[in-house]
Amino acid sequence: MQIKVESVSNVEKKLFIQIPEEAVTQEINKAYRVANQQARIPGFRSGKIPRALLEKRYGASIEDQVFQDLVKNSVSHALIEKKLKAVRVTEISDTDRQEGKGFSYTASIEVRPDIEPKDYLGVSIEAAKHSVSEKDIDDVITRLRESQAILKPIEGATQVSVGDFAGIHVKIPGKEGTDQSYQVGQENGQKALDEALLTMKVGDTKAVTLSVGKEGEEPKSLEIELELKSIKQKIVPELDDAFAKSVGPFETLADLRTHISKDLEADVLQKSKQENIKKILAVVLEKNPLELPKSLIEGEIDFLRRRVEDQMLESGLKTYPADFSKEKLESELLPQATTRVHEQLLIEAIAEKENIGVSNEERDQQIALSARQARIPTAELRAYYEKTNRLGSLDFQILAEKTLDFLLSKANIT
Repeated sequence: MQIKVESVSNVEKKLFIQIPEEAVTQEINKAYRVANQQARIPGFRSGKIPRALLEKRYGASIEDQVFQDLVKNSVSHALIEKKLKAVRVTEISDTDRQEGKGFSYTASIEVRPDIEPKDYLGVSIEAAKHSVSEKDIDDVITRLRESQAILKPIEGATQVSVGDFAGIHVKIPGKEGTDQSYQVGQENGQKALDEALLTMKVGDTKAVTLSVGKEGEEPKSLEIELELKSIKQKIVPELDDAFAKSVGPFETLADLRTHISKDLEADVLQKSKQENIKKILAVVLEKNPLELPKSLIEGEIDFLRRRVEDQMLESGLKTYPADFSKEKLESELLPQATTRVHEQLLIEAIAEKENIGVSNEERDQQIALSARQARIPTAELRAYYEKTNRLGSLDFQILAEKTLDFLLSKANIT
């Protein structure tokens, strides 16, 4: 087989392939032998059908399939022989079959660019600066206290005040009424509801017009019948050692604060690390411009778009907003997808140059860790990765983490 490679660009190649007559004839004869065994023609037993009859009835389809198989197998062989890292075969053209001269065609392919990464060691960046303040610790404790708060009836109260929790019964015309708890005067509350409740006494009913609607849509009026049934106040636990014991294995409030501080410090360190890595990557990308295969960018856009659509479904949106579209989303995702592909290709190139790899043991450890976090058996998660062909993605995730840690260790951070 003769193979000639023409470079259109760093990511586009053309293969001119000539398959000799002997190989073509061999494959055609093999195809007719298979057809002879499988064909059903009245008056002839399987395997005893004249070749001329098979050619007359099935010749075009048999030879078309032979040429398709020849293209598929010869392209794969050519890519290996010429050591081309193909991304996608974009076009097969100029197919030519001449009796006695074999079969030839041209294959247009996209390939990963040849990358010789440079200037990625000793990158100088300004360190991300984050710290844990006493207010940060106080905020966590406040949330913990809020999570343990209870609503307690206000003895003797007949009218609500701002901040109280009103036990209300809401009746919408044509629907069954519901009991709800509503904090009067809350930041995102209904002004009409607040105004009504502040003028009511326990047991009173009143017709109220609310303004309702999804964000970004024209609000609509909703008539409800409102009944004030009870008045309660939120009681949060006292900030003392007893509270600390109630939320975990802590003897004192000081122990709880120390534990929270350590957790926040760990979060801050991780956040700072990720910001530093992002800065390093930005520098390395700028110093290593690449021509990127279009199909890799298209695949990344598709991945990001499906992720956005999944998030839309989780939030209750089944279709794009009226002023949006799939095409507009993909256009907005293009810069992010381009950067991600650029990063992935450079990370792989740096890992190869620095002999950074992923061992079976490292993969097993990552699967076991992910399984523990998801609270599922390790074997079940491994089977999922294998069934969905995601072991390659997992390996890249580990490789990327190791490579980025390597770049971080070599960076000049001030």
